[in-house]
Amino acid sequence: MRVLVVAAHPDDEVIGCGGTIARHVASGDKVFLLVATQIYAPEWNMKEFDIRRKEVFKAAEVLGIKDVFFGGFPTAKLNTVPTISLTNKISEVIKKVMPDILYLPPKKDLNLDHVIVCNASISSCKSLKYIKKVFSYEVPTAFSFENMEVNYYVNISRFFQKKIQAMRVYKSELRKYPHPRSVKGLKILGQVRGLIAGTEYAEAFMIIREVVK
Repeated sequence: MRVLVVAAHPDDEVIGCGGTIARHVASGDKVFLLVATQIYAPEWNMKEFDIRRKEVFKAAEVLGIKDVFFGGFPTAKLNTVPTISLTNKISEVIKKVMPDILYLPPKKDLNLDHVIVCNASISSCKSLKYIKKVFSYEVPTAFSFENMEVNYYVNISRFFQKKIQAMRVYKSELRKYPHPRSVKGLKILGQVRGLIAGTEYAEAFMIIREVVK
């Protein structure tokens, strides 16, 4: 099985579905990652560009991701990008990977980058019959934790430490608790989702499309 994870920003993939990625890899599936945006001057110090790019590859290595693609669009400015440009880039990667399963950023979120990437991805795959399942993962913040309509859970109890190992690689993104993007924050979220699902740790998703034959 082939899996494509689309992330608006570096670390979204780990926070939202790092354990699920590791589970796919352990099952023999081939997982690919597309990171849609990147930092830019003068809003960011461009010395961080190479650091962040290396973090993406290192986290991908920890999780067992086969290959990484980059969209190159401006972080926090996707609302200024022509929709067709973003959709075309995502379509290009989807056609290369030809995934059976697609994981997308939150469809409902205060972070517009997440929503824009999710909607553009849905547009890119709506007529592709080989994609059997499309999910939206959650990237919680202090203000949008319960925005997503969760209706699907994955038991990641065996793979939670792999998720944390990958998150620790993102030193430029990791924050101290009680920030949601902290190791302790991810642990609490994993346990909460696990309590609902009846497992030690879980990741939560919204089913966007599932084709049952």
